[in-house]
Amino acid sequence: MNIIKLEPSRWEEYKNLRLEALKNEPTAFAASYEEKASKEDEYWQNQLKKFQEAQEDSMWFAEADGKLVGMAGWYRNNTEKLRHTATIYAIYTNPEFRGKGIAGRLITSVLNELESKPEIVKIDLNVNTKNEAAANLYKKLGFEVVGTLHKEIFVDGEYFDEYEMEKIVR
Repeated sequence: MNIIKLEPSRWEEYKNLRLEALKNEPTAFAASYEEKASKEDEYWQNQLKKFQEAQEDSMWFAEADGKLVGMAGWYRNNTEKLRHTATIYAIYTNPEFRGKGIAGRLITSVLNELESKPEIVKIDLNVNTKNEAAANLYKKLGFEVVGTLHKEIFVDGEYFDEYEMEKIVR
């Protein structure tokens, strides 16, 4: 199992993993499968190039036997008053690989990258309140629940709440 950054030439693998995540876990993400599946190939290629080149966002991937099985990303908030904060998003592990510590390793890679940036003071993320395993993992990694966002996600005619979690790093 390797935790890696992905070369832009592997954009199709990223696309497939992201669409798999959106299809398998629709209540975990703000984006929908349908809206991302309709994106042109150029969109996916540009996303990986951006992750490779930018200092304001990044994506880490878990790879097992040459196959992508998980991911976690972050972006820096870009308004002047929020530049000290970053948000973790797109956390996903293929169901066959869950329970093996992959999500923890991915998020630890993200945290290490963010904590190396002296300008980042706070890291936040949201998680579906029904996803207790994920919320517990984030707590183990130093995040705390600071609020509940009611009716934050709407999927198949049902609303879902999310915990707002944060970690102060300096």
